[in-house]
Amino acid sequence: MDTCFCKLCFSDNILINLIDTDGNNPIYSTEGIFLGVDNLGLQGYPIVMYEADYIDGMSHDIALNLDLGLLGFKSPDAYGTFIDSYVTLRERPDWDGYLTLKEANEWYREGKGRKLFTDLNKLDLSGLISLGDKHVKDEKIVNLFLVSLNDDDKLVYGNITLVRYPHNTVHAYSDTYDFDMKNWRDVSNWPRNIATLIGSKVAGSGQPYEIIIYGEKKLAVLFPWQKNQ
Repeated sequence: MDTCFCKLCFSDNILINLIDTDGNNPIYSTEGIFLGVDNLGLQGYPIVMYEADYIDGMSHDIALNLDLGLLGFKSPDAYGTFIDSYVTLRERPDWDGYLTLKEANEWYREGKGRKLFTDLNKLDLSGLISLGDKHVKDEKIVNLFLVSLNDDDKLVYGNITLVRYPHNTVHAYSDTYDFDMKNWRDVSNWPRNIATLIGSKVAGSGQPYEIIIYGEKKLAVLFPWQKNQ
């Protein structure tokens, strides 16, 4: 059985024709189950690790250190489960690291609550300004209706929580795609709540899901001398 498994993995160029080696790294468990991504995204050569070691959006270097390789699959069935998943990754709405409102709504109706993974660097945060690295580790809830010029970003995410990192960069916490209402007493929530009411009618019935936002975004700076901080 083990001998056949090895031949299956490495003969007939099975993976060579499937894998985009210029891409990034989807992560799989030893059972062949798709777990998610590291901080580089979804595309590319697979990483195999123990499920207990996986963390959403984990460092790519740490993921590589935990990689067991294709022989890390515990059985031929696990390898087959992996192949069945891997060949369909391009069909996912988050394949390119970006989520449109149409894609978000379709996944709400059809995704059965499964996570999606998007790239923070592809969101428009042009209305945010870095005030320097003295704010590293600060967390802030940001209303994209106020800081983004992209309608898809506004309607998909609404509010997101950002964390300041060195060199004028930010990371983001995960976001849940649902149609909850924020406090109407806060006037800044009105645009989001109105869009949410409309959006819930457009999306129809479905199941909320988590959007894991990986990577980082570099913010514009207020003063020129902050650029290289």
